[in-house]
Amino acid sequence: HHYLHQKNLSVFLFFIQQQSLTFSAWKKGQSLHNNQFNIPEPAPENSIPIEQLDIIFIPLVAFKADCNRMGMGGGFYDRTLAGIDKQKHPLLLGVGYAFQKNEHFQVHDWDVQLDSILTPDSIYTRR
Repeated sequence: HHYLHQKNLSVFLFFIQQQSLTFSAWKKGQSLHNNQFNIPEPAPENSIPIEQLDIIFIPLVAFKADCNRMGMGGGFYDRTLAGIDKQKHPLLLGVGYAFQKNEHFQVHDWDVQLDSILTPDSIYTRR
């Protein structure tokens, strides 16, 4: 976060709202409150439309080389990203480790494919 602050970049963290994610501005030192999953989230006062974000870093449990991801099973990212304009959406970057690469899980119609997946060793880009 310190690097982003030095570059004058804004950070937005998600909070859960009606079974999808909303993003709210957050600065170092601002308080976060644990949601029902014990995940710290910001207050909703400074939320913005998702289309105004430049990049969303997305966690994953597993991924395929074609940038499909397996999440935790709640569908929060898929529901959140399903309704946005495909031409205007933020860059969707999955973040994981090489050991999470797995070509043997099922991809569903509602799963949102990421633009790229970053690991400490590699970058996978959607074909």
